[in-house]
Amino acid sequence: MQCYSLRTLALVCLSLVVPLWVAAQTETPPSHGLLLVANKDNQTLGIVDPETGREVAEIPEGGITGHEVAASPEGSMAYVPIYGNSGVGKPGTDGRTMAVIDLASRRVVKTLDFDKPLRPHGAVFGPKNSLLYVTTELANSITVIDPKSLKSSPPSPPVSGNRICWPSLMMGSAGTPPTWGRELSPQ
Repeated sequence: MQCYSLRTLALVCLSLVVPLWVAAQTETPPSHGLLLVANKDNQTLGIVDPETGREVAEIPEGGITGHEVAASPEGSMAYVPIYGNSGVGKPGTDGRTMAVIDLASRRVVKTLDFDKPLRPHGAVFGPKNSLLYVTTELANSITVIDPKSLKSSPPSPPVSGNRICWPSLMMGSAGTPPTWGRELSPQ
């Protein structure tokens, strides 16, 4: 009886240890990631290997000029709001689109049109709901975009202040979207 118990114990131990050993042997090393850079001068998205500091790809944005870039939470897509070529509050072209770039294929897969010149920029993903919040400077508002469907909500009511540049997000209870004017600040 004691021999049977030791054999059973040995089989149980082996059945636990072998899968762990196999998993350890086939585990891939962690990725070091990529650095995304909005190249304003040449209207491209640069992809940089942070370990070597070298640019590994340059993707045309299809517009003048992307100011910033936001990477999707899982890192597969990049969103580049096309602001225009003017400075804040200065004359020039007023952007109205956002380039959606697939990082694996390294190409623009969609251009989201805001329907009128708004100077979009300052894209930020919500920390709990994975929605994309983009400031639309000329409307003094924030547009919320579902990155899966690329459908946007109507812009928020105008946010008080001169001009908004970057949204600062504070989520409501249970990860609900912010309430305009109370939990979303133009700061």
